[in-house]
Amino acid sequence: MCDFFVKNWTEILKLFVSIWVAIVATSALKTWKRQMTAQKQTEFIDDLSDSIHRYIDLMSGPTTLVKLIKIQIMAYSKDPTLDPNNENAGIIEFIDKQGENQSNTLLKELKPCIQPVTKIRSLAAKGQIFGFENYEDCQAACKILGWQYDQINTLGYIIKKNSMNWDHPEVQSLLKKVNAIKFEEIEERLTNSNLQFLTFAKKNYTKIYK
Repeated sequence: MCDFFVKNWTEILKLFVSIWVAIVATSALKTWKRQMTAQKQTEFIDDLSDSIHRYIDLMSGPTTLVKLIKIQIMAYSKDPTLDPNNENAGIIEFIDKQGENQSNTLLKELKPCIQPVTKIRSLAAKGQIFGFENYEDCQAACKILGWQYDQINTLGYIIKKNSMNWDHPEVQSLLKKVNAIKFEEIEERLTNSNLQFLTFAKKNYTKIYK
C-alpha cells in the first residue's frame, strides 16, 4: 500500500510540475509577445518621428521661397499699368517675367523633401496595424504635413507655365488658388501638425512603458 501512495504522489507531483511549467511557459510567451509588440511600436514611433522632424527641417527652404514669391506677386499686382478688373493680373505678370526661373529654384529646393514625405505617408498607412491609442490624430497630422508639400509642389509647376490661356475660366480658377496660398499658413500647419504628432507619441510612449 505504501508503494501505491508513493507512486500516486509521484504521478500527482509530475502533473503539478507539468501544469506549473505550462503556466510559466504561457506567461513567458505572453511577456515575450508584449515586449515584441512594445519594441515594434516604439520603433515605429521613432521612425515616424525622425521622418517628420527631417521633413519639417527641409521644408524651411521651400516655405521661405513661397514667401518671397508671394511678395513678388503682390508687388506686380500693384502695377498701375495692369488691368484693374483682372484680380489675377499680378500673378500672370509674375509668371510671364519670372515664373520659370522661380519655379526651377522652388522645385529644386523642394526635391529633398520627396523622400521624407513619401516615408511619412507610407508609415502613416502602415501604423494602423499596431493598435495605437488615438491613432487618427497621428494620421491627420501626417495628412496635413503631406498636403503642405503638395501645395508648394503645385505652385512650383503652375508658375512655370507661362503659355497657358489666361482667359480660360479653369486657368483663372487655378490662379485664384495660387493667390490664396499663404506661407504663414503653411508654417502654422507644419508647426501644429508636428505638435499634434508629438502629443500622440507622448501618450503612446507612456502607455507602452507604464
